[in-house]
Amino acid sequence: MGGVTGFLSSSLIGSPASDTTTVSAESRTAALSPGSLVGRGHQILGGTYVVEG
Repeated sequence: MGGVTGFLSSSLIGSPASDTTTVSAESRTAALSPGSLVGRGHQILGGTYVVEG
């Protein structure tokens, strides 16, 4: 019975947010990697340059 309950709750609620093996967690990690952020900087910053200092 416990296996069925665990399967149903996993199917209805989904995996825990701390589970790093899910597709959404892997996508978040890839999207927030430094290379991805630098490559998409022009889209993130709207074509403007930000100079800090």
